[in-house]
Amino acid sequence: MSEQPRQCPNPEQPAPKRGRPRDTGKDAKILAAAQELLAELGYEQLTREAVAAKVGVSKPTLYRRWASRSELVAAAIGDLQWSSSVPDNGSLRADFLELAGVWFAEDPMRDAIFVRLLAALPGDEQLRELYTARVSAPRSQALAQVMGNALAHAGIPVALGPHDALARSYGGRAPHVHGINGIGEVRLPDAGLELSPESAPEMLVRLARALAGELRVIAIGPLTNIASALHLDPELPSLVQELTIMGGAALAPGSITAVSETNIHNDPEAAAEVFAAGWEIVLAPLDVTVDHVLEEHDQQTLAASASPAVQAVAAMLGYYLGFYRSVFGRRCSAMHDPPAAAIAIGKVRPASAPYARGRGRHRRAGARADHLRSARTPQGPPQAGGRALPRGAGCHRGRQRGDRARHPGAGQCTLGGPPVKLPVAELHIHLEGTLEPETILRLARQNNIDLPWPSLQELRAQYDFSNLQSFLDLFYANMAVLRTTADFQEITTAYLSRARESGVRHVELFFDPQAHLERGLALAEVIAGIIRAHRPRNPLPRGPGPG
Repeated sequence: MSEQPRQCPNPEQPAPKRGRPRDTGKDAKILAAAQELLAELGYEQLTREAVAAKVGVSKPTLYRRWASRSELVAAAIGDLQWSSSVPDNGSLRADFLELAGVWFAEDPMRDAIFVRLLAALPGDEQLRELYTARVSAPRSQALAQVMGNALAHAGIPVALGPHDALARSYGGRAPHVHGINGIGEVRLPDAGLELSPESAPEMLVRLARALAGELRVIAIGPLTNIASALHLDPELPSLVQELTIMGGAALAPGSITAVSETNIHNDPEAAAEVFAAGWEIVLAPLDVTVDHVLEEHDQQTLAASASPAVQAVAAMLGYYLGFYRSVFGRRCSAMHDPPAAAIAIGKVRPASAPYARGRGRHRRAGARADHLRSARTPQGPPQAGGRALPRGAGCHRGRQRGDRARHPGAGQCTLGGPPVKLPVAELHIHLEGTLEPETILRLARQNNIDLPWPSLQELRAQYDFSNLQSFLDLFYANMAVLRTTADFQEITTAYLSRARESGVRHVELFFDPQAHLERGLALAEVIAGIIRAHRPRNPLPRGPGPG
């Protein structure tokens, strides 16, 4: 008996479906229940069993549709409208407004799920991948396409601002932070755009007049352009809806000196003029930005994007993460500009945004130029909002602290009564940076050290730093006067005395052994001087805070 040949299935004909057809209505109910539980319980507490119970279906029914919790969550998230088709209205502003209308439309369910997902992202790699695929990647791709369309339409006007600050010459870039080319040594293709014939201040004034009451301005650098625009049109603040500034430091330590932040420090005269004008200002100071950190895995997520623009940003961040490794002890970076930009476009709302009144002070050389942070009254410590603010005690590594003793208001606060001392912690203080100018000159004479600055006035003039390198040059030059165990004992004793007077309760004291070893000093002599100073006769006082 001959065997009948097996017929091959026709690939053009769909395979017959087995079993009952899938109930799309039941699928929708399951996804809606999953979304409700995501919003109510969060990702970590969501289970397929809870979803099945909420809908009233058997667990096998749900398992047949989604084999794992991740698949169910992916379907539930994907069922929400996180993105939209990419608009192309011929105007970058119109395209952004259309996207924002979809992305930020009021949707309580989606908003609650969004918050829950963000809270769970740091501890769940699988969820990060899911969030990237379903939410951030589509939005990033849409933004990249909108930007590409704008470039094709020449919809982004580009104008140059002044080369120098209002009252000083340009101090140069910070290649140790951003690379020589300012973007982490990443080479970008030529955008093919031509510079506008008008200057940046002129463009700002023109746009403010054309969009009276609608224009929002964000400043993420020195305020030179804003101040220059004010010179052109003193009525500019009344034409701008809101000015968001990334800059300054209220209670956080500064990034250039103990109290001044880079953007304000680099043109304090411009900052003084801008803050004195009648803007509606939102300030995103270091107090906000240093608490928001981009981790290395975030950079890797950006690098995995399909968008060339996002990949380029990830590459730029590599250099920045390397710089901040010396600050945080790991490859990550403080997010200075993104929070300010997110606030400016309405993407996030500040959780704590007090209104403060303050008076800024600056010197022409720019040693102190921080709005609010440097505001002082003759009677007491810095003022803001009618109340005295305690002067922050911490500082970034290697910071010269020579003016700390000359501010008796440090660590004090008044709340409607007499000044009281607040407990303060010095979390990272370099001993060599506490040297006072008077001590430096006296130790130089005592140890026969020749300094380039023979007088106290000339030495003090060196403390007006123009960049990080000028600070480091002075830091190491001053360190040369430390030669003996007695020298280290003296400066440690002097610092601890000032700290005690300022209300310090806890100190994490650092010193630079490599620099002293290179100068031929014995490490044992350095440590002996520090230890001798920290005897029971010089302890930090104990109070209600940690000792």
